[in-house]
Amino acid sequence: MNTSHPEIRLILSHSAYHLNISAFNSASTSPALRQIIPQRDDELTMEAGKVDVTVHSNTSLTIYWKDDLIKKYVCYSAEWMTKGHEAQCKSFYENKHNHRTLSPLPEPLEPYKRYSLTLHRRPNKDTCNMKHINNSESTYGRTQFYFIEGSPVSAPTNISCYNATLNSLVLQWSSIPEEDIRGFLLGYVIYYSEYHHRGIARSKHYALN
Repeated sequence: MNTSHPEIRLILSHSAYHLNISAFNSASTSPALRQIIPQRDDELTMEAGKVDVTVHSNTSLTIYWKDDLIKKYVCYSAEWMTKGHEAQCKSFYENKHNHRTLSPLPEPLEPYKRYSLTLHRRPNKDTCNMKHINNSESTYGRTQFYFIEGSPVSAPTNISCYNATLNSLVLQWSSIPEEDIRGFLLGYVIYYSEYHHRGIARSKHYALN
């Protein structure tokens, strides 16, 4: 993209971008200023349940989308990543179904890692393999998935209690790090016991969702 103005407006999807800006004249081009536009992570702006994923193997998955997008869109881009790794991306053309199986994937999925998948839609057929970024892609929805889930490998930390009364107590703890959860957290199980000077009288437990 070339411009003679010191300011432009880009209409982009929620994806991440590498931006290079250079100046040029009739003789040559200057060194580039490089900047990364990070992926937008405002989950609250996206309606839940619009995108779903079924994983078949570490090299195959199917993406489902809620709305009948094929009435207006036929070109899409799926982008998935796990924390600390670069995103993988695959563009595709779909005009018959509200789902698409991607196989084989560019890289195998790893077990116990949480993946975030974003589905972008592209309004024009010539953008299935996108050449012009500005205003050629919009983000439809995002979901998270695991290839394989495993048991959590650590317990909550920094447990504290306060506001104790004869029949109540407030407990507070720090969340388990994402890399230690190794699956979607469903809740916590709390065991406690009544203690007397003669020893433990009885124990109870609660499951918190």
